[in-house]
Amino acid sequence: MQILIIGGSQFIGKSLLEKLCSIPKEYKIYLFNRGNHEINTGFNVTKIIGDRSKGFEKLKHINFDIVFDTCGYKPTDFKHIGD
Repeated sequence: MQILIIGGSQFIGKSLLEKLCSIPKEYKIYLFNRGNHEINTGFNVTKIIGDRSKGFEKLKHINFDIVFDTCGYKPTDFKHIGD
């Protein structure tokens, strides 16, 4: 199983990442954010630097089973869903 967390360096996303990393897993976690904050999980998390306005093409080659988007604020922030 492959899980994508969009954001993940602050607030809800950070707590979600910490929780997912603390449980035994049979999945791979990808973290997509702008890279503005240091994230030290101590676990095997693939970090992909990008911005939702122009960076989602970096994710198109990966099939995710679950996507958590904790940093969308307005409807246009979700225009990438279904691409």
